[in-house]
Amino acid sequence: MAVLSSFVSICQQHVWLALVVFLVSAFFFLVIFRLFFHSLAHIPGPKIAATTQWYEFYHDVIRNGRYQSHIEKMHEEYGPIVRISPYELHCNDPAFIDQVYAGSGSGKKRDKTIFYCNGFQFWGSCINTISHDLHRLRRSALNPFFSKASILRLEPTIRSYVDAMCQKIETYVHTKEPCSMTYAFGCMSTDVVMEYCLGWSEHYSSNQTFTPNLIEPLNALQQNFHVMKHFPWLNPVMNALPDSLVARMMPDMAEWLKTDRKISRTVDSVLQNDPEAASKHSAMKRSIFKEILNVNLPPEEKSRTRLLDEAKQLMGAGTETMAWALSVGVYYLLSNRETLSKLSKELLQHMPDPEIIPSWSMLENLPYLISVLHEALRFSCGVSTRLQRVPHEPLYYSGTFKGKQVELTIPARSAIGMSNFMVHNNPDIFPEPTTFRPERWLDDQGKRHRALDGYLLAFSKGSRGCIGINLAWAELHIALATFVRRFGDRVELFETGPAEVEWKYDLFEPGRDSYKGVRVLVH
Repeated sequence: MAVLSSFVSICQQHVWLALVVFLVSAFFFLVIFRLFFHSLAHIPGPKIAATTQWYEFYHDVIRNGRYQSHIEKMHEEYGPIVRISPYELHCNDPAFIDQVYAGSGSGKKRDKTIFYCNGFQFWGSCINTISHDLHRLRRSALNPFFSKASILRLEPTIRSYVDAMCQKIETYVHTKEPCSMTYAFGCMSTDVVMEYCLGWSEHYSSNQTFTPNLIEPLNALQQNFHVMKHFPWLNPVMNALPDSLVARMMPDMAEWLKTDRKISRTVDSVLQNDPEAASKHSAMKRSIFKEILNVNLPPEEKSRTRLLDEAKQLMGAGTETMAWALSVGVYYLLSNRETLSKLSKELLQHMPDPEIIPSWSMLENLPYLISVLHEALRFSCGVSTRLQRVPHEPLYYSGTFKGKQVELTIPARSAIGMSNFMVHNNPDIFPEPTTFRPERWLDDQGKRHRALDGYLLAFSKGSRGCIGINLAWAELHIALATFVRRFGDRVELFETGPAEVEWKYDLFEPGRDSYKGVRVLVH
């Protein structure tokens, strides 16, 4: 007993030493496993990235969204496919796009990663659905809602909000006050997606200053994207705080909190009725709620959380990305009067009366307009974050790097992603990538060709591609054509330079050095 007592006493005296030895040993063996025995150990890349996700944390959280730029340097050193974390690969070979982002008709399954989806945590939405099979189930309910035929029926609504936006822009004539086109386009896109998806609108487009809006709160949310990925428990903590406290801590969030409460009230009023009664609800002219409730889905797919998450995610996706793409397009048009003149000439021919907004069907056949939009999307990127996919089957890569053949097998269930920015700025595909040149999307006769379309990733690709692509294209065509036709020769940039539009940081969407937005003077 005395010996046992002495042993216990020694252990108590050195418990912290024992704990430290245990932790160091565990970390040592974890490092050895990740470097030499992990299924991704054969993929090239910096050893520290293969060892710990704190390396990514340093570049994305401490250095504010700079891991994307650092990954680009990794490719220059290690090759077209690199290991950027213990669990994730990154590819910078555009020839591999269709393997990573396989289409729904291929029969191949693509999951998402929990780590990526932790950034926003709308778990009930299509965008944040991890499982391929559950995503297909959820998306099948929404596909008719976002079909081209459905969006064509929405055109009068789109045109009405574009017209309301233009009427407010007109009020800036001779005021010598700048008009924020970033806010204007953001208000228009928010009104459209609100009315279509939720059944109501705040009519932001009718505010002369285009404030309040959802651009500022969405920008504020993106600032936390990387932090939430690494510390997902922070999100439920923030959600548990009173709205009044959050609004004081983050003033830019006030308008989003108001919208969030209204969405919640709408969902609650809808769920108090059965689907047939809900379809007659005042907020249910046609909405995302009606689509979900009236299709054959399991009961858990019609829950309050599911409806709320889908609505909020669609609001975010349909607002900021649209405003950003249109703002980028306007900036480069006004920065290059020759390009603006070519577009204006084409629009004048097909829109003799600028007050009559033509149909999307007509506009999508104008080669220079669609080329300008493609170039605007190439520059704006859609989202800047790498879009990881988890293939259910192994992938086999074959390419060259610095004159040497590269053959790699990517194990099944391994996360691999690509970055829109790197593809869109690949000089082998887009010569002089930093030059805004719509002509690259045209053939020698000035007609649209599709040789480059497969490399435009602003809407992602494959079975997980953007479900709202038809709505986006309709808004892009109608909004840009109407603005250029009515104001193209009457506006000039106001204190707006490259800092407002050039991609600098990955904050889920492109982060810039300045957030004043694209502003113009109206003459």
